[in-house]
Amino acid sequence: MITALLHGRPALLGALVLLSLSTSGCAVHQWKMNELSRQVGYTDPAVLLQQLEQTETPDRDQVQRWLNRGMLHLLNGDLAAARSDWEQAKQRIESLQAASVTENVGAATVNETFRAYDGTPSERILLHTLLALSYLADGDLDGARVEVLQSDVMVRALQEGEALNGQLAIARYVGGLVYELGGEWDNAYIAYQKAFNIMQARNQSPPSALKLSLIRSAQRAGRRDEVERWYKAFGTPSPLESGEGELVIIAMQGLVSAKTQAAASVYAPGLQQYISLALPTYPDQRLGYERRTIQLHGPVQRDAQTALIENIEVLAREDLEAEKGKITAATMARMVAKYRATEEAKKNSPLAGLIANVAGMVSEVADVRSWNTLPSNIQISRISLPEGEYHYLMSRQIQRIGDSSRAGEIRINAGDITVLWLQQNSAVTYAYPPEALPVKKEKPDEITSDVPAPTVVSEEASRHE
Repeated sequence: MITALLHGRPALLGALVLLSLSTSGCAVHQWKMNELSRQVGYTDPAVLLQQLEQTETPDRDQVQRWLNRGMLHLLNGDLAAARSDWEQAKQRIESLQAASVTENVGAATVNETFRAYDGTPSERILLHTLLALSYLADGDLDGARVEVLQSDVMVRALQEGEALNGQLAIARYVGGLVYELGGEWDNAYIAYQKAFNIMQARNQSPPSALKLSLIRSAQRAGRRDEVERWYKAFGTPSPLESGEGELVIIAMQGLVSAKTQAAASVYAPGLQQYISLALPTYPDQRLGYERRTIQLHGPVQRDAQTALIENIEVLAREDLEAEKGKITAATMARMVAKYRATEEAKKNSPLAGLIANVAGMVSEVADVRSWNTLPSNIQISRISLPEGEYHYLMSRQIQRIGDSSRAGEIRINAGDITVLWLQQNSAVTYAYPPEALPVKKEKPDEITSDVPAPTVVSEEASRHE
């Protein structure tokens, strides 16, 4: 019976009917992932981890699972678990760089979600950056350096002419910081200069922390001509006084948007008619940010204001735009093939045509997978402070979390650089060196909020808003 129904194009129709049965499962999994990510910042990360563990994940979505689970472990204060997940994701991404025939057949005949997810260029670079920071937070400068080197190799592989694909200022800045902490002044200067160049190419204003890092590393590398050049461009910073150390703050804010599915009507020359395509997109929204102020109370009282170095919302949209032509072409070719298979099946049996048509429609969904637990932006600050212990307080300026202030203790040592790593979506903070946090890091029992969790709006309801 099945053979008769599929007479004409048995390979394609068989793939449509059989493989499309799992499409609903893929859609449910992605819906669960999106709903879980929407709760980041409102719900205890430990609770979200439990929910994730109860979600069945197809093998082709394992990279997305590891990326998101690693972020939840980070927010939950478990660096070892976060690194374990991210290392697994990194290894799988490397193995997926070689095309899989099976995956390509599924993507060509059913939809793009049948291709194993290996992250966008920006996500791959951010993976190395977060791994480097996690090694720093454990006091492992060598481990952080390895991630910086691997990130540099990946950036070179992604580079295409003058394109900014995979070019992240935060990755270069963290690289410069790792080199500076290791006394590699020349490498630090080169990395900071690359971060500066990336921001200029994106028409973004470099933060004062990056300008200061450029000058400090150029001074320590003995690059006198470069120091003079930056003096003329930025002015001369106050020198470090005897007994002072430096505090570098990396603050991760908000939550990156999740992709959604959109319908697009495109003319198919081969069919001489318009067809409807299901394509991934990002919702329109303000891509700005608000600076954070970290108040420091100790031997002196000082405010450190952070400034943007990376807008991940913009990166996500750039990555999708870069792939848009390829995604549209593949989706159109697939829809044309499904249409022709349906027409061929109709010649043999109206029922076969109906089955092919339904299978084609049900199976056609957009690939909206992403690393959707990433922050929406990253900001930095760099200030000098007299040696001593400081109470820090991150002011309530971001409205996502009702209790958005972050407080703790940090120790500054004379002549040293101390790194403070803050997440808006977690009360857990990290530092390099780890002992710079006099109070032992403890996972909060619960992240509370006076802002209600977002209302879940069904796809059908959202169409009428």
